[in-house]
Parts: sequence; C-alpha cells; structure tokens
Amino acid sequence: MRTRSSPCFPAALALALAGLLPESSPGQGLLAPAGSPTPTMRTLDQVEPRVLVNAANTPGNAANTFVISQSGSYLLGADVIGASGRNGIMITTDDVTIDLNGFSVNGTAGALIGITTNTAHRGVRIHGGRVSDWPAAGIVITGAGTTVSDVTVINSGAAIVLDQTNATRIFRCSASGINVSGSLTTCLSADSVENCTLQNISSTGTLTGVVAGTQASNCALQTLSGTTVTGISGGGQVLDSAVIIVTGTSITGITGSRISRCQATGMGNGSTTTLIGISGSFVSECYTSGLNQGGASSTLSAAISAFNCVNCGVLNASFNSSSVTPGIRASLQAIGCSVVNVHNGGTGAAVGISLSFFSNSTGQVSQCRVDNCEAGILTVDRCQVFNCTVAGCDGTGIQVGQRCSVIDCTVTGNGLITTSPGISTDIRSQVMRCNSNENSGDGIAIPGGCRVEGCTAENSTLGSGIHVVSGAGCRIEGNHVRDNHRYGIEATTGDIIARNTAGGNVIASYLPSSGNNFGPVQFPATATNPAANF
Repeated sequence: MRTRSSPCFPAALALALAGLLPESSPGQGLLAPAGSPTPTMRTLDQVEPRVLVNAANTPGNAANTFVISQSGSYLLGADVIGASGRNGIMITTDDVTIDLNGFSVNGTAGALIGITTNTAHRGVRIHGGRVSDWPAAGIVITGAGTTVSDVTVINSGAAIVLDQTNATRIFRCSASGINVSGSLTTCLSADSVENCTLQNISSTGTLTGVVAGTQASNCALQTLSGTTVTGISGGGQVLDSAVIIVTGTSITGITGSRISRCQATGMGNGSTTTLIGISGSFVSECYTSGLNQGGASSTLSAAISAFNCVNCGVLNASFNSSSVTPGIRASLQAIGCSVVNVHNGGTGAAVGISLSFFSNSTGQVSQCRVDNCEAGILTVDRCQVFNCTVAGCDGTGIQVGQRCSVIDCTVTGNGLITTSPGISTDIRSQVMRCNSNENSGDGIAIPGGCRVEGCTAENSTLGSGIHVVSGAGCRIEGNHVRDNHRYGIEATTGDIIARNTAGGNVIASYLPSSGNNFGPVQFPATATNPAANF
C-alpha cells in the first residue's frame, strides 16, 4: 500500500529553494549587545578642510599681520586688525582661497595693503567680506586665475588691483571713499570686471575707475575726480555700464573696442579742457548727457567718438574749444542716432554729427536727427547722408564735401543766428528728394557740377530756394520752390533748369529765366515742351 505524500511538501520545498526558510542550525544563546553608535556624518572640516586665519595657523612677521604660506582654503573667524607699516594678509604660495566669512580686514593710519601677494601666484580666490582703511590699497594680487567676488572696499587707496590679463576676474564687488595715490592709478582692474559699483573715487593725478583687459559689464560709477580721469577702460568691450559725475582737466567717460548700452552723464566743469564722453571702435545704444568742457582749449572734444556709431543719443553738450567739437564724431557711419543741444563757446564750431576722421572716407549718416545745435551734420568727401532730419540749428543744417549724396532728408528752421543754408554741398554732389523749409539762408546751396532733383525748397527767409553759389554745369530738375526771399532757383546760364515748379518768390521764380539750358516757363495745361518749368 502506497503512502500518500503531504500536500504541503511542494510549497515547503519551494520556499526552501528560494532561501526563505531558515536553515536548521544548533541552538544559540543571547547575542552580545552592539555597543554605542558611531558617527556616520563627516564634519565640515572633513568635507571642505579650511584653516582659520589667526596667529597660531598663519603667523605673521614684521611686515605682515598674517602670512599664508601653504596652499589651501582659509577662513576668517574674526576681523583682521591691521597695524602701521604692515600689510594685513600676505599670500606667498599658489592656490589659496580666503573666505572672509562676512568679517572685515581693517587697516589703520600708516598701514599698507589689506590683502596682497609677495610675487605672482596662481589661483588666488577671495570672497565674502569687507576690506577697509588701507592707505596703500585694499587688495593687490599678482598672478593668473585670481578671482575676487562679493567684497566691499572702503576708505582705502586703490580698491582691488589684479593682473589685467591672465583670466583674472572681479565680480559683485563695490568700492567707496577710495583715494588713489602713489604708483597705482586704478580703483578696480582685472581681465574681467562684472557687476561692480564705485562711488566717491578721487585722485590728485591720473585716475581710472575700472580697467578691464577683456570686458567690463554691468558696472556703475558715480562721482570720480582727478586730473586725468577715465571712468571705464575696457580693452575688449564695455557693456551695460554707466559713468555719472566726473570732474577733472582731461576726461574720458568710457573707452573700449566695442561699447554697447552704456551711458556717460554729468561730466566736466569749468576747468575741463579735454572731454570725450564715450569712445570706441563700435558704439551702439549708448547715451551721453550733461557734458561740460568749460576750460578754454584747442583740443578736439566730442560727446561720442566712434568708427561706427549706431542707435546712440547725445543731449546737452557744451564745449569751449578752438577746434570743431561734435556731438557724435564717426569715421565710417552714424546710423539711427539723435543729437540735441550741442554748442561751443570757443572759436571753433560745434556740430551735431561729424564724419571727419579721414578725408575721402566714403562714410554714411542715415536715419539720424539733430536739433538745436550750432550746425547739424558735417561730412568730408564721398559721403552719403540718407533719411536724416536737422532742425533749429544756429548754422547750416547739412553740409557735405565733394562727390557726396544727400537723399530723403528734411532740414527745417536752421540758420537761426547766421544766414546759413539748409543744405550745402561741395562740387559734384547730388541732393535728391529732400525738403528744405524755413531756413534763413538758401534752402539748398550748391557749387558747379551738382545735381538737385525732386526736392522742395520753401520759405527761405533771406536766400533763394535753390542757389548755384559758384561754378556751372549743374542739373536742377523736378523741384518745387516757393515763397523764398530771393529767387525760387538762382543759377547760371551754364546750368540745366527743367521741369521745376515755382511761385511766390520775392524777386523772381527763376534766374536765368531763359536760354538754351532753361526749360521755358509754361502752364501745365498748355505746356508743349517736356522740359518746361511752371
């Protein structure tokens, strides 16, 4: 007779095979206690070992309150108190990080530099605190890869001076009450200076607020004074920065290769003899206002000086020079710019926009507006002026050199204190589709060999609408001239005058009024000559 197997056996076997049933073993007694628990977390020193800066860890010497001679990370646990004739912290090795930890490195009368290096050392990093009252300078570090961030320097000599190359960086720092003297002439200097503010910076000599070898960006400077003063000097580019209230004998607000979205305001006073608001190769979306070169000078000053100037504005610039002083001085082009109220109290002229760096430059002024200046737009030879408006200037609205073009421009109410024309050209130039209204002198004044077509010249208070002032061989065609003080068109027998309309001019509509080059005056309804004037 067969014995029946237990139905639980397969399930028990499966559990045993899966390792879920305990193996049979001899009986055991009570287990020994595990003992007290041990720490499982690492301390801050284990995660990021940092050494306190103090007399025990970083002992000083006769010239330095503390000396850091080993690479590593250091931390302030209290304010550093400086002494006369000493530096605060001297770094004598590479790869040192100092966390100021919210504390101050405080100097005193006769003290030297707050934090410095003995020679060039790489990889120095300083952040997070304040440096104050160091007569020589706050921080001076020589070496590649230095970074200073989130540090405030007050009541010191130069604030933070790093190498201007070698990937050094200053960011989110501020300085105030800085009196730059001795061999240092810069408040902040590094390869890159970002998001920094300066206020109340002075010198008895040469002073530069920010020097950046590659880039300065988002910096704000206010109240700088010295003899030769530069607000921001950026070797590469200067972006989104402002310089406000600068006094000195020679002043440059912002200079660099590329300058964008910057402003320079409130610069200069009665003793300033040279003044440039913004100067760069390519200047775009920049603004100057309240410039005052009040000291008599022969130097060439300008509110904005650039090779290319795009979408910039100048408001209220006053000069006192025997040279021409432009609101915007451009070499190649000025596009989309606005200039208002530029004057020169010296013997030189002030002009809103000048293309005058190089003779025969083939430059261009387009989509610009000039208001209430001594003169509007001035160019050298072979330049083009397009889509511009000039109004309310003391002298000429637009004046160009030889072989130039003035196209689609409007000049209104110029020549306020002179008998200057609205538009004036040199030989072999053309004026097309322009409006010249209510200027004191001639509406459009040209010499020989020029062409004037499709223009309107009205209400010249002392001159003619279109006037050939010298020479002959001009073509004057398809223009509308009315209500001018002298003639509608005043030319010579050597000029071609055809298809123009005139009326209400005080002396006569045309001079000459006949000849082989003159289209006969006829009525539109009965005109028989396609070149007839009306």
